[in-house]
This record gives sequence, structure tokens and C-alpha cells, in this order.
Amino acid sequence: MIKFLPNDVVKKIAAGEVVESPSSVVRELVENSIDAGAQNIGITIKSSGIESIEVMDDGIGMTKEDLKLATKRYATSKIEDIEDLYKKFTLGFRGEALYSISQVSKLTIISGNGNEAWKATYRGEELTDIEPYSTFKGTRVKVLDLFYNFPVRREFTEGNIKKVKRELNEVISNFLIGYPHIGFKIKWENKKEEIYPAKDIEIERYIHIFGEDFVRQMKDFMVDEDDIKIYGFFKRPQYTSVKRSTIQKVFVNRRRVNLDFVRIAIRSAFGQENVKPEFLIFMELPPYFIDFNVHPQKKEVKVYNEKKLFSLLYHAVKKALFEERVVLSDIKETKEDQRGDYLLENKMNEIESLTLHDEARQLEFGEVLNKNEDSGEKETSHYIPEKLFQIHDMYIVAEVETGIIIVDQHAAHERIIYEKLKKKKSGTKRLLFPVAVDLEREELEIFEEYRAILESMGFEFRALGKKSIVIDGIPTVFDAMDRDMFKDILNNLDSNLNLPDKYQYTLKTMSCKAAIKAGKKLSKEEMSALLDELFACDVPFFCPHGRPIIYKISLLELEKKFGRT
Repeated sequence: MIKFLPNDVVKKIAAGEVVESPSSVVRELVENSIDAGAQNIGITIKSSGIESIEVMDDGIGMTKEDLKLATKRYATSKIEDIEDLYKKFTLGFRGEALYSISQVSKLTIISGNGNEAWKATYRGEELTDIEPYSTFKGTRVKVLDLFYNFPVRREFTEGNIKKVKRELNEVISNFLIGYPHIGFKIKWENKKEEIYPAKDIEIERYIHIFGEDFVRQMKDFMVDEDDIKIYGFFKRPQYTSVKRSTIQKVFVNRRRVNLDFVRIAIRSAFGQENVKPEFLIFMELPPYFIDFNVHPQKKEVKVYNEKKLFSLLYHAVKKALFEERVVLSDIKETKEDQRGDYLLENKMNEIESLTLHDEARQLEFGEVLNKNEDSGEKETSHYIPEKLFQIHDMYIVAEVETGIIIVDQHAAHERIIYEKLKKKKSGTKRLLFPVAVDLEREELEIFEEYRAILESMGFEFRALGKKSIVIDGIPTVFDAMDRDMFKDILNNLDSNLNLPDKYQYTLKTMSCKAAIKAGKKLSKEEMSALLDELFACDVPFFCPHGRPIIYKISLLELEKKFGRT
């Protein structure tokens, strides 16, 4: 039978949607403090928030009359009519924060404006006591015995303490990142208080949180168009790996939100599907661009015109990657007469046109650009850098303007071959002595599955009986081919993939097998040619499997290691 739920059940259901865990309480209270104009916020947590959570600020405070209404459902100082939901820059509004917290805890609020202050005690949404308090400016909210009247939620919270602590850490970390201009004091249990002073320069707060390596490993960028501003940091390609990223955060108008298109845009700009770049992205959008009120806990945000934001972010990151590429490929040449206009005297002015158009060719490693005034054409010349050498027959070391770069020779050659094959720039080399290969049943099945793909990449085959083939031609990226090498290629292919994946997998397998191996000694000319081709690639930072190719050590790092700074 259908019937109306009792009022107290309705209240608890509504409160449970907003206050899911101790981290929900911290988030709601700190957001209220920020909206109240707080410059300093203190957070004290005991027993992972189950025993008590206290948030204190130096914001504008509340009057006695405000405190009487503070825990009433839909009572607010943030909006007056429906239009305000789309016009104001508050941290979202649902009118349920203090109301919901009061439904599942024992709540006390102390608040004042500097002249007078009051202490209010609540049970549920009802005010049970209010009395004058000593002079105080700001608001102190104390939440005791969380979920005391919600036994199932309490038991679940107590049984998942590790998860609760992670969520609390995440919420507090997001506020520290999103609001560097606000000072925070955090006290966990009985541990020493953590102090995060307010910072006018945002990067100083991020160094405080993530450490000094943040500056070295992260690349900054910014785009400002009309009333949209997108800026932030992504991990430089030489420090990025295929492992799970630890920092992937997006903030819209300082609120931490989940936006899938941001991750896709950055990964697309990197041009490498296997790589998971770390990033810290901030978007400043006008109120009509966003709606924070589509989720009870405001974890999700509805963004209008995602396509425009995707495009702005993609091109901004692409431009910053090109800047990084120019720096890495800027090999230092001691002979001044050979440098010429090396990599453009005014290269920063060229970045926009070179990166925002697909047809623009990237600058090659060691390329000297000289413009012919009459024809407008560029003449390309190459030179062998003097400070270039090989270590352990595995890595190439080169001096650049701001330090040194170390290049994995096998991974670099893999990338070069991968892009040649992908762009159909590898032809067919006819073998003077064709190679006959006998195939096992499973090898023959894989061969038939992949034959068309292999032929599209430059192989030429003919049948020799039912279980044998002859290789008459090979892709020009291979120096040679024998029976064992070809069978090794077949054994590395997977028959369970769909067609697009089969093609990609073949590209990667062929690139790996054709690339020079670690342990091969290279001449100076070969090293120079390898780096030259690498920096002409679309994605010079990663091998086809997503592993890094380049590692940079800055002069600043070296100076710190040797105690020179």
C-alpha cells in the first residue's frame, strides 16, 4: 500500500543525501566559512570526525536572529530568488547544509560580529538554547557525536575508518589547493597542528603541499579569452609515466569538481593514448556557464558549452608542450657562427601559428631557420652538437641551454619508426635473398589475420606450400629480416583484438622489433641523426607504449645537488 512517510524519516533521508560521511560535514562547513569572507579557517577533527568536527573562521559572523534560523531547512543568506542560482559566485546552494548536519549530530554554533556574540545549541533543527558569549568575530561550528541517531550510517562509518580518513584528507587538500589566499590550521586527533599561511603567490602554497619537485616537474600554462580563464599545471612529459597519476584535479571557480572532458583534452594534447599525465587545472567561468546545484553534495557540476572549454584547454596545453619541446631540443652549440638563428630568435612569437594548425610542421632538432627575404622560403641545415655523447651504449646525453637531457636510444628509435609506419613514410625494401619461413598452425592463423596489415606497412609475401611463406620485401625501417625475427613478430601479435586495435598493436610491435637495441654503440653522427628525427616527431616525449623517452636535469637541480645554491 502507498502511504506518506513520517516526517522524521523524510528528514533523515534528506540529511543522509547531504551528509554522507565526516568529509561531507567538513566540506559544507568550510564552504560556509569561505562564503562568509573568512581569511583564516581552523579545522579540528577527533576520532576521524565521529567524535567531533570543529570549523572556526574569522568571517562576517551571524546575529542572534540569524542563529535562530540557521538550521531551518532552506533558510539562507546566499540567495533571494531563483535567478540568483545562476548569477552568484557562492559555492553552490541547496539550503540543507546546517539543517542536514543538525539532523545527524549534536550541533553547537558560536558566532559574532566583533561587538557581540552568541552561543546556540541545537537538537535536530530546533534551537534548544542560546546565550551571550564573550566578544568574538566569526563563526565556530562544533559537530559532536556524528550519526548518533543514525545507527546504520554510524556503524558503516566506524567500520571504514581508512576510507573515511582518505576522504577527509582529500576534502581538506582540495580547499588548501583551491584557496591559497586563505590561511588554514588543521589539527588531526592529538597530532601537532598543521599550519598553511595564506599566500598571495599561488605556487608557494602548491610547493608547501606537493614539495619543491612540483616546480621542477610541472609546466604551467594559461588561456584567457573573453570571460573565460583556464590555467594551471601539467607534469612535464619527461617526468610522466604510464603508471596511475597521483594528481588529476580540476577546480571550477575554486571548487573541486569532476569533469571528464578535461582529462580527455589533456591526454589528446599529449598525443599518447597510454600516458596518464598529472595535472592541476583551474577554470574561472561566469555564473551563467555553470550549475553547481545538480548533485546533493555538489561533487558534479553542469558546464554549458563544453566544446569551447575543451578546445581552449586542448590548444593551451598543446602550446605549452611545444614550448617545452623547443627548450628540450635547444642544443647548446659553442661555435657561434654555427648557431645562426637557431630555433628562432623570436620563437615565442611563432608558437601560436605553429601549434594551433594541424598542417604546421614542428621545428626539427638542431634545425637552423633562415628566411629568404625574396622567396620567403626557409633553408634547413643541420649540424652535429659538440657536447653530445653516449653512456653505457644505452642513453644519449646532450647539453641544452638550461641543463642536460638524457634520451633512451631504443625508446627514441621506437617512436621514430612508429610515426614513419603510421604516416606511411616507410616503403618496401626488396630482399636480395628472400626469407622462407615455416609456420606452425597457430602462427599461420595469426599470419592470415594480420597479413593485410603487415603488407600495408611494407612487407611482401608469397605462399610456399600450405604452411610456408616467403618474405620478398620488408619495410625500409628494418635493416634486415630473418626467420626468427619474423616469427617473433607474429608471436607478439594478438588474435583477440578488434581491427583498429590490431593495427595499433602491429605498429607498436613492428616499431619495437625494428628499433636499435640498448647496447648498440652509436657514432656521434648517428646520435645526432637520431635526436634530429626524434624532435621532428609529433610526440617526441613517449615511446609508442607510453614510456618516457627524455629525462631532463636542470642546472638548478645540479647546483642544489652540489650545494651551489
